[in-house]
Order: sequence, then structure tokens, then C-alpha cells
Amino acid sequence: MHTAQFGLLWIFLLCCSHKSVAKMSVKNRTNVALAGKPVILQLEVTIPVNSSKSRIKCYHDGHQVWEHVTNQNISPTPIKTSLSANISMANKSCSGEYYFEYMDEKHYWVVLVRDVGYLQETGSSFTPLLVVSIVLLLSSITGSVFILKWYKAHSPSKGKEDHEKVKKVKRNTVTTKEGATNDSVYTELDKRTVSVYDVLKVDEVRRASTKSESSKKKAKSAPVEEGILESVYENF
Repeated sequence: MHTAQFGLLWIFLLCCSHKSVAKMSVKNRTNVALAGKPVILQLEVTIPVNSSKSRIKCYHDGHQVWEHVTNQNISPTPIKTSLSANISMANKSCSGEYYFEYMDEKHYWVVLVRDVGYLQETGSSFTPLLVVSIVLLLSSITGSVFILKWYKAHSPSKGKEDHEKVKKVKRNTVTTKEGATNDSVYTELDKRTVSVYDVLKVDEVRRASTKSESSKKKAKSAPVEEGILESVYENF
């Protein structure tokens, strides 16, 4: 009798050791959907040992939007299963937070519902962009050429060269003027240098001129004196 009680206790402990807890996981907890199209979510559910049928539910704003009934598990091991939850989205008001509930498990997820999907841009919008790009390119090229020409015309190197040329011209003019003044000084000095013989010749010329002038005066005075004498004798 003690052996039978021990066997029952062993079986009970064995069943308790294999007893598991319900688990659930949700993939892709953020989703985007179009109005009128369903959202498909993948669930992984672990059904515990010796569990009867149970329900997995989904809620949005306190309202149930989806439900699934799991199978009964009478095996000594837990069962893992995968489920697909198809939840329809009527319009944009369906956007928001949702959550799945399975026994004591809760998992939240979010969806954004759009009225219109992705719209591919047509070629008409490409043409103005192309025109604007070409205009900007041409203006940039024109501006670059103008800036290069202006820089070449007003480059600092040319300004320095012109300044140096002006300085050289001024220096040359100053040197020529100094040379001319020096030459004039030397020429004047050459003119002023007179020899002793030239001085003697000048004295002789002066003496000759004075003698000729005195002789001329005497010749003029002689007939005058003769006329005066003749007039005196006639009066007598």
C-alpha cells in the first residue's frame, strides 16, 4: 500500500515538473497599411501541458477586432505553434495601438493606415528641375569666366610690375636730368676758362678800337675848327 501511494506521488510530481506557462511573441510590432487592406502579423504561441482550448484575442480602443482558438494540449510537453493574424483596416481611423491577449500574456503593436499609397512622380515635374539646373550651371560658368578675366586684368602682380616700371622711368628721367645739369655745368666751366694770351689780345683790340675812335673824332673836329677860323678872319 505504501508502494502505491509512493507511485501516485511520483506521477504527480512528474506532471508538475513538466507543466509549462503559456507564452506568446509578436513579430513586426510597427506596421503601415492602406485603407481597405488587411494587416498580417506573425505570432508564435507556446501551448502549455494539459491545457484545454483557449482563445487568443486582439483589441483596439477596447473593442475586439480578431480572435483565434487554440487546440487542446494533452501531451506531456508544451507545444509551439505559429499563427498568422489577418486584421482588416477599414480607414484611417483604424490607426493606433493594438494588443494581443493570451491567458496572462499581452503584447502591444502599432499600425498607421493611409488612404493613398506611394505615388511615383511623373516626368512633368522633372522638366522644370532640369531647366533650373541648366540655368544655374550656365550662370555659374559665366560668373567664373567673368571673375577670371577681372582677376587677370586687376591682378596684384601686374599692378606691382606697373608700379616698378613707373619707378624705373622716374629714375631714368632723374638720372638724365642730373646728367644734363652736370654737362651744362662743365660746359659753362669750359667757357669761363680763358688763357692769358686771350686776355692780351682783347686788350690790344680795345686799344686799337680806342685809337680809331680818337682819330675819327679829331678828323671831325678839324674842319669845324677851320670853318670857325675862316669866319673870324672874314669879320676882321
